[in-house]
Amino acid sequence: MIIVLKQDAPEAKVHEFCRELEGMGLQINDSKGSDTHILGLIGDTKAIAESWVLANPVVETCRRVSEPYKKANRKFHPDDSVIDVEGVKIGGGNFAVIAGPCSIESCLLYTSPSPRDGLLSRMPSSA
Repeated sequence: MIIVLKQDAPEAKVHEFCRELEGMGLQINDSKGSDTHILGLIGDTKAIAESWVLANPVVETCRRVSEPYKKANRKFHPDDSVIDVEGVKIGGGNFAVIAGPCSIESCLLYTSPSPRDGLLSRMPSSA
């Protein structure tokens, strides 16, 4: 379930609401964007009535969700992920190229000519 909170909701009331939800055995993914404060509930929310959630004065709206990958979903985590790898930032608009060994697994493979190179040089040219 996704709960969108009112922008002017007092922190104390939001905290109280969160404790109540956690008391029901739910985990809360609390996400504050620049304009929106969202609570993503993780766990079995079938027993929670939407009308009960909407009756809380800090709640603007709520919606049931059955989407996969809730921890990576933009609805729960609206900001870009930025990973810092020894001072190099990856994500969030920072350009990075990540490459693996692919078929080059040693310096010898990188510096040696391909066995195909010999075949290609012995083929007659079509010109």
